[in-house]
Formats: sequence, structure tokens, C-alpha cells
Amino acid sequence: MWVYIRTSKKPKDLVVKIVKEVAPSNSEELINDKDEEQLAHIIHGFLIVLDDVWDSQVVDFVEKAFSNNKSQPRGGRIMLTTRQQRVAEAVSAHPHNLENMSKGDSF
Repeated sequence: MWVYIRTSKKPKDLVVKIVKEVAPSNSEELINDKDEEQLAHIIHGFLIVLDDVWDSQVVDFVEKAFSNNKSQPRGGRIMLTTRQQRVAEAVSAHPHNLENMSKGDSF
């Protein structure tokens, strides 16, 4: 699942956005009266790409929401893209840095 982030969001808003992508037909039913942890459980097990993250608070939330759970050892996985070095370093001590592409290559 690909979720475009761009500007930072409140943690619950981020999970709500992901749940709506996972289950668009019954997302309102799934979201009603649930806290962040309950919503994160719904999307547990998915591969989620958070694209264009600008704020390291998103990283903090993702680590909390998708923390390793011994009762569910095969949990979800997160891939994150960012242009911000500080955000990349919040995720990994050795982030994968891509080189800039020419306009022709990027097209």
C-alpha cells in the first residue's frame, strides 16, 4: 500500500488515512470510536510505503504503531521515502541515498 504523506499529520490522522486505503468500503465502520493503537492493529501485516515524509514525528509514530509484537511476530513492514536527511537518519543510521536524476532520466 502506498500512502503519500508530504506534510506532517497527527498520528491518528495518518492511521485513519491508511485504514481508508486498506478497507475503503467499510473504513468508517472500522474507524469509529477507535484509538491509534486499535487502528494500527487493523493495518498490522501490510507492507506500507510512506512517501515523501517531511517530519520525523511521523517516524516516531510509525515505530510506536508498528512495534514488534511477540504475539504477532509477522507484523507489517514500513518503507519510507523522504528528501530530508534528518528524517532518513531518524529511521536508519545508514539510509539508502539516491542520486539526483537528470530531467530526461526522471521523465
